[in-house]
Amino acid sequence: MAHVEHGPRSENKMTYDEAIMYCFWFTHNGKKGWRLPTFHEFLDGNSWYKDAEITKRKWYVKPVRDIK
Repeated sequence: MAHVEHGPRSENKMTYDEAIMYCFWFTHNGKKGWRLPTFHEFLDGNSWYKDAEITKRKWYVKPVRDIK
């Protein structure tokens, strides 16, 4: 498994599509390149992860970034 850095949880809940865009535009500590975590990187049952079952539900986002 790749090493990842976890970003802070979003302040607001959002849809899956909004979560994808949030990660795309997210900058934290001057760092870009964030994405939704995979299921195995997923830390919180109340946040979106990549390939989650898409519902109309809104959840928080906890972006991750690959460390090279």
